[in-house]
Amino acid sequence: MALSTAVALAMAASLSVPFTAYADEDANASQEATQQEETTAANDGSVTNNEETATVKATGETEADAKGAIALHSNESAQAVAEVDGMKYASIAAAIAAIDAKGTVTLLGDVTEDVTIPEGKAITLDLNGKKLTNKASHTITNNGTLTVTDSIGDGVVDNITHAKAALSNAVGATATLEGGTFMRSKEAGKDGNNSGGNSYYTIENYGSMSFGSGASVENAGHFSSMIRNGGKNTAESPAEMTINGGTFSGGINTIKNDDYGNLTINDGDFDNTSQYVIMNWSKATINNGTFKTSSKATSAVLFNSSYGNDPADIGSLEVNGGTFTTNSAAQPVLTNYYDANNTATSTVINNGIFNGDLVNESEHKGPLSVSGGTFTDPAVAKHLKSGKAVLFNDGKYAVGNKDAVKGDATYSVTNTDGTVVYFTDAQAANDYAKESGAQAPVVLKVTVNFDSNQGTAVDSQLVAVGDKVAKPADPTKKGYTFSGWFTDKDCTKAYHFDAAVDNTQPEFTLYAGWKAAAPSTVQPGAGDNGNNSSANANVNVNTVNDNGDNAASEAKATTVKTGDNLALIGGAIALIAVAAAAVAGFALRRRKMN
Repeated sequence: MALSTAVALAMAASLSVPFTAYADEDANASQEATQQEETTAANDGSVTNNEETATVKATGETEADAKGAIALHSNESAQAVAEVDGMKYASIAAAIAAIDAKGTVTLLGDVTEDVTIPEGKAITLDLNGKKLTNKASHTITNNGTLTVTDSIGDGVVDNITHAKAALSNAVGATATLEGGTFMRSKEAGKDGNNSGGNSYYTIENYGSMSFGSGASVENAGHFSSMIRNGGKNTAESPAEMTINGGTFSGGINTIKNDDYGNLTINDGDFDNTSQYVIMNWSKATINNGTFKTSSKATSAVLFNSSYGNDPADIGSLEVNGGTFTTNSAAQPVLTNYYDANNTATSTVINNGIFNGDLVNESEHKGPLSVSGGTFTDPAVAKHLKSGKAVLFNDGKYAVGNKDAVKGDATYSVTNTDGTVVYFTDAQAANDYAKESGAQAPVVLKVTVNFDSNQGTAVDSQLVAVGDKVAKPADPTKKGYTFSGWFTDKDCTKAYHFDAAVDNTQPEFTLYAGWKAAAPSTVQPGAGDNGNNSSANANVNVNTVNDNGDNAASEAKATTVKTGDNLALIGGAIALIAVAAAAVAGFALRRRKMN
């Protein structure tokens, strides 16, 4: 017999037990039974507890009125674990079933359940700081459209079962991971040959998947890769993975980009446990991010290879940015392995920071083209794209356009294999040549210094071999006239600015020559003897070089050197003439008086 909603509520209150109200007010008992069957089937055949179905029964029967279904619980009933639009549900499956096409399921508590997102539904799962753990299958199987968020933080999606993932995204499905930590807390992989009885990918993607900066993925094992992209796909339906940020830590390989997998990494922090941080068999593009091997890792940061001629494994890797660091001398940054003879196989490095040996030359088999980036390994010079060159500066080898590199370089060193490394510092160039057994450094630019001999300062010049020194503006010195630039301190050998600079010396100095300035003509003051020819005589002074430490030139100077002193002498002569005239007048007056 059907009960009214009010009666049902009263009964629930009298029994002091929770109840579940379904958003679909037209649902009846038969529809709820169908929901239970569909949910059970969606969970990969796993048995669904009555506490986790869309219908929770109190005494084996459910009463419903025309307005909806109300489930009364016995003391065995489960507490509500999920919420949709204010309605609470005893299972995530029930919450998803209550959503027609699109909606948000918010976790209210930690829950153990195998969750399936059906095809045709778009579900946002807000972990809300809670933990979702699997029962027997994948923790989340997505066949539709899934977005995972974590509004509070510290939310977790965990899987504890061998050969099962925290998230499995099916072919044709779409998953967006914006928050939460995905893990396999019971992961037991020992090494590449021993699963420890419990190992698998934390996440496997065969559809389309993207990561935001709030997501993180973990796997402490040494047997399985942490994330697998592709592997069950075709050329017509490749797996697509885009990583825009987040933290990715663990796995024998942190990310394995498998058959027909397209991987794009725009940002994020990545580190592994054993082999490679990124293992690429298909097509991968790295635009930014931080990638490093653990101290226990035995392989490299990056792996790229085809597998014979298999079209599913073309081995195409392009690096446009990011920082890549190895934690031991045994770990190169990049490894190309196996039978990498697919014509599409290529590794292209356009930019980035690479700390460690670039490749193990004895094992590197695939093509590698470097057109940019900064490296700690000088061997990068062996793998440059045509038209590129490498410049050592500030402890790093930077790759750039050849003309630009040569324009910045001061020295070059040619290795025994014919490759060339450019330098800005003489000591660094000499050290490199000695350590590598290369030829002695070649001077590319000459430093020209200007010693103005106490005149105004003149900046030095860096002049390319074959070019001419630019004649600077004449310096000035009070009381002197500039007489030109000389190659010797004694200023006897004039420098010719129309001559090309050669590489016989990396540096030389030019010295300024000076002549004392010509004095002006001095006229004595007028007096009684103003017409005295000796008083009106001009004082002439010879001009000579005065270069501070030029003793020979100074020995020639027999007159006062500055115009200021000549003026003083002229003034003194005038005073003497005036005094003489005064004395003469006084004598005449004296004679008259006597």
